[in-house]
Amino acid sequence: MLEDDRIRKLNGSWTFASASDGTCITHTLTLVPELPDMQQPVFAELSRNSMRETMQHLSGLMRRRRR
Repeated sequence: MLEDDRIRKLNGSWTFASASDGTCITHTLTLVPELPDMQQPVFAELSRNSMRETMQHLSGLMRRRRR
């Protein structure tokens, strides 16, 4: 686990389940930075967008590899 004085909470998990066309992968992440309350929504939106892009890129790499 990563620890830093600017991270209030950080944990996550990966779940793998069989699907008819391969494997369904679910990633859950909780990250609460040590930021003023008014900055929390901006951080959350930037984090969601970054994670979405990362997961889309990973999915594309995995699909190309399957072919």
